[in-house]
Amino acid sequence: MLLIRYVFGVCFFLTGYAHAESGIYTCPMHLNYVTEEFGGCPLCGMDLVKFKRSQTPDVPLGIDDEISSRMPVTMSPETIQKMGVRTENVGYSKFGASLRSYGLVKENTRLRNAVSGRVAGWIENLKITALGDRVNKGQLLFTLYSPDLILAQQDFFSALATRIDSRILSGAERLRSLGVSDLVIYEIRSKGIKLDHIPFYSEVDGVVSHLSVSKGSYIQPGDKIATIQDYSSVWIEVSVAEKDLQFISEKSEATVTFPNLGNVLRLANIDYIYPTVNEKSRTGTVRLVLENSGGLLKPGAYADVIFETDVDMRLSIPSEAILKSSRGDFVIIAQDKGRFLPRNIQTGIQSDGRSEVTKGLSEGERVVVSSQFLIDSESSLRESFHKMQTPNEVREPERIGELIEARDAK
Repeated sequence: MLLIRYVFGVCFFLTGYAHAESGIYTCPMHLNYVTEEFGGCPLCGMDLVKFKRSQTPDVPLGIDDEISSRMPVTMSPETIQKMGVRTENVGYSKFGASLRSYGLVKENTRLRNAVSGRVAGWIENLKITALGDRVNKGQLLFTLYSPDLILAQQDFFSALATRIDSRILSGAERLRSLGVSDLVIYEIRSKGIKLDHIPFYSEVDGVVSHLSVSKGSYIQPGDKIATIQDYSSVWIEVSVAEKDLQFISEKSEATVTFPNLGNVLRLANIDYIYPTVNEKSRTGTVRLVLENSGGLLKPGAYADVIFETDVDMRLSIPSEAILKSSRGDFVIIAQDKGRFLPRNIQTGIQSDGRSEVTKGLSEGERVVVSSQFLIDSESSLRESFHKMQTPNEVREPERIGELIEARDAK
């Protein structure tokens, strides 16, 4: 009988103990860990305690935007100065998404001038003798001895003798069609002297990039004599991945750097987007135009290119201010009187060391951009960081409200 009473008493005691201990529990060091079972905290091993409404974090129930603004840490000005804490205001900056690629410097074919023969004859007095010779507009290139040009001059003199304007204009036009310049035609008419060797002058400034004749060469109509290239402007032909072509337009901004020139930044304009894609490399070509007055950009040189697309004013912060956690990106907010607190944010595109903030910050707030990890080492703030970084934790305030309501219902 005594044994039965003892067993019954023990069962009654355990039942009362279990009823007394039923409820909602949390860790005194990690208030965001909430459970209905009594035991130890999986984060630090401390015994759980009953949850009280007074322990509810100071974030209104119902918020689900993953932004934490709890448990600020206060530091003295001396400590802030020693740690080298630097802050910057959240503000709007104009930038867009960046696409990185590479390109090669090419000649600007719009500045290329071909010198060709229009009449049969022999090259005499050749002034350009090698590739790379510098040529100025109006400079003598060569003289040409041609029986056809001598005959055309005789017809021109005959027309002049008649003093009939139509015949004079016809004779001059024939000389012009054979490549004789207006300056030479004027000289022939004013001096009244037939020229056995007709001079030919350069029509542009540039450099001889191709030469196919030498002194005494015989040419026929259509033969290419030389090519004069102006390098005051060059093209950059950029290879762009097929999937990225859709983001580039002629209004996109392009920044070009040349490793052989010390990675000096240059801004370039998009001149043309080729309508085809290379079948083997699956890349398209975008052509840029760059001024090259100093002649430093050599055709064939390599270039790094960054396209900036969808440029707009965006709320942004320095990318170095953003820290990573298992819950996503977050920053340290600097408040008045040396108060600091972590806050989750959502980021968008990044460019030129800045990151767009799509959620979590407002214009004018201050974020810490240096010494974030030193602040993290502070024990008080470490607890707040654990709330964001610890797996298996229950961070939603709604969950806390549900557990309280469930307990009250019982």
